[in-house]
Amino acid sequence: NAVWLPVGCDPTLAPAGAVARDLDIAFVGTDGGVPRKFIMQALRERYPNSYIGTALHTQLPVLYSRARVGFNYSIRGEINMRVFEALAAGALLVTNRVRPQALTALGLREGEHYVAYGSPRELWGCLDRWLADAAPRERLAAAGQAVAVSRHTYVHRVQQLLAVATERLKISTRSA
Repeated sequence: NAVWLPVGCDPTLAPAGAVARDLDIAFVGTDGGVPRKFIMQALRERYPNSYIGTALHTQLPVLYSRARVGFNYSIRGEINMRVFEALAAGALLVTNRVRPQALTALGLREGEHYVAYGSPRELWGCLDRWLADAAPRERLAAAGQAVAVSRHTYVHRVQQLLAVATERLKISTRSA
């Protein structure tokens, strides 16, 4: 009887006003194990005008707000906080393919709200294309941001939690 409650984002932490997108890529997290640590190192080398590393939770929205691309490499295919934080900050989310049916259920569609890649080889062409093509990148990023802030904040998650708890309490009192 479990209910999946994904993580979300806190758009109130984002910087007020327009922020220059002066970073190519932002990835906030650890290098992890193989193959992610090799991909992170390659990102650092190929895209030196990027932020790839750890940061305080209060810095997440600032870093992603400065990035043209919010990069995600999910270790186990999970939909992690990085997905929602990058989207909420208005960066184009570029992620490895993470359970697309789950993203679709959350109102996020590949090619409309985010971009996915299947292999490290595919990744480099994907990043080069979207970094070079500002108008389509900004359109997708804005569409992804709209979904994130309208459906996937922590306020939405608390509302979902309370709705499920309320429904479960109704059911348990009816059967008691």
